Amino acid sequence: MRVINLKVENFLRLVAVDITPAGDIVTLTGKNAQGKSSVLTALWAALAGKDAAPDVPVHKGAREAKIRVDLGRFVVTRKFRLTDAGEVTTSLAVESADGQRFSSPQKMLDELIGAMTFDPLEFARMKPRDQFDALAALVPTVDFDEIANKNRGDYENRTDINRRAREARAAASVIAIPTKLPERVDEQALVAEMASATQREQEIAAHGQRLQDATRALDDNKRRLAEDRRELSDLEDRIADLKARIEAREHDVKTGEDLLNSLPAPPPRIDVSAVAEQLNAARETNRQLDEVAKKREQKASLERMAAALEKESDELTARIGARNAAKEKAISEAKMPVPGITFGDGEILLNGVPFAQGSSAEQLRTSVAIAAALNPKLRVIHVRDGSLLDDGSLAWLATYAHEHDLQVWVEQVSNGDGVGFIVEDGHIKAAETAERAA
Repeated sequence: MRVINLKVENFLRLVAVDITPAGDIVTLTGKNAQGKSSVLTALWAALAGKDAAPDVPVHKGAREAKIRVDLGRFVVTRKFRLTDAGEVTTSLAVESADGQRFSSPQKMLDELIGAMTFDPLEFARMKPRDQFDALAALVPTVDFDEIANKNRGDYENRTDINRRAREARAAASVIAIPTKLPERVDEQALVAEMASATQREQEIAAHGQRLQDATRALDDNKRRLAEDRRELSDLEDRIADLKARIEAREHDVKTGEDLLNSLPAPPPRIDVSAVAEQLNAARETNRQLDEVAKKREQKASLERMAAALEKESDELTARIGARNAAKEKAISEAKMPVPGITFGDGEILLNGVPFAQGSSAEQLRTSVAIAAALNPKLRVIHVRDGSLLDDGSLAWLATYAHEHDLQVWVEQVSNGDGVGFIVEDGHIKAAETAERAA
């Protein structure tokens, strides 16, 4: 559908305008502040609703503004009234060609038009993220934000996992395991041998103590015997008594000798220091073996951790790849309106570079094509800054409009002698139209 006829009364700067377009290009010319922009604003306000209209849409001195848009299949009539309290009310009626009215007219119009129906160059003026969101409407099956958020989370998670995997690998690599190790030594046997040697030493010490005690006692008895004998020679009168004492002493001496002679020979000595040295060496060997076993287990644990982290990283990479592949598949199936246009990270790309870096001609062609693709039903667009377009861009626009069944309303500033609809002081000065050929 396209605009067959547009009638505007008392809207903004317009007093009475009646435009019946001919051809694909509808040119609105005239000096500044004469009402050219009001024509396009009226067309947008009639279709998009009250929110698309200015706060004070009624022409100064009037009480009511009326906009009637004939789309062929439908006729849209929008009215704005200025109340005594200074408020603005609006009414909308949409009738089919056979006179049938729609019960929910604005809902029907919302389904008919798109956000860039009237000004495709608005796309070029958008911020990159807004351009991205507008173009994403062509791929409704893909939630780009969800994919970007999930990928961002997985990228960060994978980065952390890879860092931890590298740390585990590095920690494992510095653990050196000796290739030649001695046999493990039985410490218990050496401990038992050392205990036996210690007990033997104690037995030898006890035997020596007994020997020393017996020797001391024997020496003491011999000394006393000698004294007694000397005393016997000196004291004859005490001889009887001394004989008894001698006999007793002799008996004691005999008993001591017998005891001394009856003691067995001491057991052979055991070199305790040698056993202690062997025990210390065994403990050192076993400590080294335990340390190696601990290092081996630590190394294996780190390698298992690294392998698990690497597997988790691979799974994240696969998930990211799968999401990106699904996104690319949906984009490839979406039939982009312009060859070479695709989605970047929060911005659109044209031939691999950001859209804003494209030439003015590329931006114009891309914006018009996107506007047309986003509005397959109402084939009406307008270029508000038409004076900025050179002859080549205007010629391309006319050719594109003809090839794609578009009606393009172009607003241009002139001295009032241009072609098309000349707007002067809120009226159409001339009804001359000119269709631009490719």
